[in-house]
Amino acid sequence: MANDDEFAALMDGIGVKPLTADLKQRETARRPSLNTAAEGQLTGPRRSAAADRAQPSVTARHAAAAAAHERHDAVATQLLTEQGKLAVAERRNATLQSDLDKLRSDLDAARLELVALQTESTKLRQSRDQLAHERTVLQRRLAETKPPPVAATVVAVFSARGLHPGAEQEAALGGLAARWPAELLAAVESADAVALTRLLQRRVVLAGAGVAVVDADDCVVVRVADDRCEYGGASDVAAAWRRFVSACAAAGVSTVTVVGGTPVYRRRLKSLVKTGDRRLKMRLIAGDQRRPKHKAATDIRTSDRVLIWGGTELDHSVSGPYTDSRSPKVTAIAHRGITGMLDLAAAAIGPADS
Repeated sequence: MANDDEFAALMDGIGVKPLTADLKQRETARRPSLNTAAEGQLTGPRRSAAADRAQPSVTARHAAAAAAHERHDAVATQLLTEQGKLAVAERRNATLQSDLDKLRSDLDAARLELVALQTESTKLRQSRDQLAHERTVLQRRLAETKPPPVAATVVAVFSARGLHPGAEQEAALGGLAARWPAELLAAVESADAVALTRLLQRRVVLAGAGVAVVDADDCVVVRVADDRCEYGGASDVAAAWRRFVSACAAAGVSTVTVVGGTPVYRRRLKSLVKTGDRRLKMRLIAGDQRRPKHKAATDIRTSDRVLIWGGTELDHSVSGPYTDSRSPKVTAIAHRGITGMLDLAAAAIGPADS
């Protein structure tokens, strides 16, 4: 209450009278209502103070409504724009999907074609391997000496060995009878043409008149014309050996395995190796002793070339593991003499320096 008295005194000091009930009634009658002011605005130029005060609020609402419409239009426009972009993106996506489907189809077709090509390549390789095997078998058959029939005469067997009837066959027979009679009789008495053929291959050497045969004590030397000489003169063999070594060097061949050959021929090759180029290593495999398959495989793996020396003492059980391997390292040389064998081997390995 004290605060009310102080407020009243303050108002009285500045000339403000308290609002009594009579004053409130007279003021209300004198001031028009808001509805009357609104009606006066519609019917005449007079405006009450209340109407003037209400007008800004109505204007603000109209402005707010107009702004809301503008925002709505802007949003609608933006929505249409985004919908257009979405439609373009969807069309592009459909195009990309179509391209992707085509690429997948092309890829599937390429894969099928690749499988077909691989299948064809496999068939071609198999055919190539089969042809290589058949060629090797044919080379082996050509390289190996075909023994005469069992019922063949001694003369026929000697002729198959290369000994002409008459003096040459008599010399060979006499030498065998004088030095290896038991072996000769066993071959003749049993009518075993194969055994007699092997005896002639192992123990008889055809040499020219002036050719010195090393280790002649281990064979019967039958003198023949120079063009039929199997052993070869010292100078001829040495020249053939040099050509062979040159061909090996040119082809990068440093290790050679020779399968077959009589003991006399193998000793001749050993002497050439010892006195020749030490960079060339030569492994000599006897043709009358069975070679296990695993040892033959080792010979092939550790050699640059393997020469199957046909036309000499060579059993199939020895040459078979080499020729059946189908290795490109294996080469059959169908020649009995040393000089001819070396020349053919040089030609098979590669061109040699002259």
